[in-house]
Amino acid sequence: MIVWSGWGFVSVLIFLLGLLLGAAMGNAGLPEGYAIGIGLLIGAAGNWFAGQALNDPARGRELIDAKTGQRVIYRPNHSLFWVPIQWWSVVAAIGGLIFIVTQATGNYHPSPRRADATTPAYAAAVRVENASRP
Repeated sequence: MIVWSGWGFVSVLIFLLGLLLGAAMGNAGLPEGYAIGIGLLIGAAGNWFAGQALNDPARGRELIDAKTGQRVIYRPNHSLFWVPIQWWSVVAAIGGLIFIVTQATGNYHPSPRRADATTPAYAAAVRVENASRP
């Protein structure tokens, strides 16, 4: 279940768009860790600007309660899981940087998508199995 208020659900769509752009870069030959990291950073940048625009305090309205005469300020609230959407950009940017750093240091090891004779792990397993046969 996704909980949002106002336009908070747009944050998810912005991150998905960023990841799709990153996937397009991955299909163009960029290593997978870089593609995911750059996609998250693109989504984080877009989400930050959208959140700043939507949650701008200057867009608030000042209302006067008719019964008490008390001043009430209504501020826009666009959030995802009770957190203003622009702050989700910090989480995504940190995740993107982690993907980029692990790819750059050689510590990113994606799981194999399929086991066939072209993957080195499969070929090594076949050699070990064949060597153990009499």
